[in-house]
Parts: sequence; C-alpha cells; structure tokens
Amino acid sequence: MEKEEPFYKKTWFIVISAFILLGVFGNISEEFDQNSKSQTESTTNSSTNEYEVENNADEYEEPLRVENLDSHWSEHGNILHITGKIKNTRSNSLKGVGVEISLLDADGNLVGSTLDYVNNVAAGQTWKFDAGVLSAENVSSYEVAEIIVHDY
Repeated sequence: MEKEEPFYKKTWFIVISAFILLGVFGNISEEFDQNSKSQTESTTNSSTNEYEVENNADEYEEPLRVENLDSHWSEHGNILHITGKIKNTRSNSLKGVGVEISLLDADGNLVGSTLDYVNNVAAGQTWKFDAGVLSAENVSSYEVAEIIVHDY
C-alpha cells in the first residue's frame, strides 16, 4: 500500500500558502509606503502649538511638554495624522513616553481619542510622535489630554 504525502507537501497547499503570504506582506509594505510618503493637506487646530500637561511624574521632576503640535491628512486623505514633539528634559532615560490626544467635534464634545507611544527615550532626546486617526469625519479640533511617562 502506497503511503500518502502529508498535506503540507502537496502542491495545492504550497500554492495557497504562497498567495496568502504574498497578500500579507504586500499589504504591510503598502501601509508602510503610505505612511512614509510626504503628507500634503493640513487641517485647522484651534488649540495652541505648545502644551504642558500634568503627567504621572513625581513632584520633583520637570513635566514633559508637547511642542509643535500640528496635523495633516495622509496623501490619500483617509488618515488624519496629529504630530508633535516631546523632549525628555530629565536627567534620566525614560522606559516609555506616550501622548493621548482628545478628538473634539465642532461643539467641543469628545468624539474619540488617539494615542502614540514609544519605548526608551534617552535623557535629552526628542521624540517626534504621529498619532493617526482613521475615522475623523466628526473631528473639528483636538487637544493633548495626557502625557504618559514610564520611568526606569
């Protein structure tokens, strides 16, 4: 009696697997290309360009600040990017830093939020964040809600 090949050695399985892998990797590289292209259209921010927000820092540590807060639409106009900079003004490295942005409608009501986070910010280092918003049709303005700090 002839022994049958395992299913993972059959041609149909290999072809289907190859198509699935190509689809996954193709989609990932397309998203990367969209995010790395230059952004053009800008949106209005009714808030100021610099924020100092109470964060979870000890009372003896200097709070971190958001600077150059701005926004722009992706090249295809489907993702709102809220960008800015946070500098680690402390003498020690931070395990992680995050920024939470509140999204507001025309009446000032909260309609959502977005977040960006990075690990390992050295003392004196500036982090350029980019918090994306996929569903921004009701967003008229935004503001920094919280700066999240995780110390070592």
